[in-house]
Amino acid sequence: MYTSYWGLREPPFGNLPDLRYTYRSSTFEEGLARLRYAVKEDKGLMLLVGPVGSGKTFLLERLRRDLAAEGITVLRILNPNLKPMEMLLGIYNELRGVSGMHFNGFDRNNKTDLLEALTIFARERVKQHAQVVLLVDDAQTIADPLTVEELRMLLNFCTDRKYLVQLVLAGLPALLERIRAFPSLCQRVDVSYELEPLAVGEVLPYIAHRLEVAGGVESPSKIFTEEALTEIYGYSRGIPRLINNVCDLALLIASGEGLKQVDARAVIKAAEDRSVANSSL
Repeated sequence: MYTSYWGLREPPFGNLPDLRYTYRSSTFEEGLARLRYAVKEDKGLMLLVGPVGSGKTFLLERLRRDLAAEGITVLRILNPNLKPMEMLLGIYNELRGVSGMHFNGFDRNNKTDLLEALTIFARERVKQHAQVVLLVDDAQTIADPLTVEELRMLLNFCTDRKYLVQLVLAGLPALLERIRAFPSLCQRVDVSYELEPLAVGEVLPYIAHRLEVAGGVESPSKIFTEEALTEIYGYSRGIPRLINNVCDLALLIASGEGLKQVDARAVIKAAEDRSVANSSL
């Protein structure tokens, strides 16, 4: 562990969606604001896309926490490459876990019962002027067209003025092509947003924020040289996960060599090591 060497309490560049490390970049803030607006305004279908490592899962977790704090029921499907019944069962299990309801007498192997359970709960939420939102991450991995159709059918569950279930699909840009292959679903997209990499001017504040959360370091320049920070952006092109990966390894390399700061050579070495590891996968 290099944390004590650099005077930190914990590793600052992990990739788990720890909301303490939320860096509110311009693209993150706009994406979050658009999705929150769409949910509040009772939009049916919302899309969030972005390249690998851009922070989609992190943004979804922030959205989930924010909505739940406002009394909105949020269901999640994190591994959506499922058959239709598997998808419905996953939604049912999420519903039971979030609501604490048991739906006695319902058959988990019966599609009608699964949909009825969801409908009963959602209607009660509407009566309470609340909502049910389903978040589906990595939605581009859904291979079965019938599963996509099953998700579309959820948008038909509505009262006169309210969707019983609102749907947020998140994934890689390939998700857009998948949606376009289903015109009946594509036409129902209310809000679509692409989460972009950090701008060059946001990389330094991003690193600074993570270091501060991890140990109160006043400035990244106390740990990283200016040349090292330039190399970090050159390697990552503003992708948060790549920034985390290269910074984490560079801190380890520099501490192992007894350096007072992470220099450009340590970052280049970390980037090379990461590239070799990725090419061997």
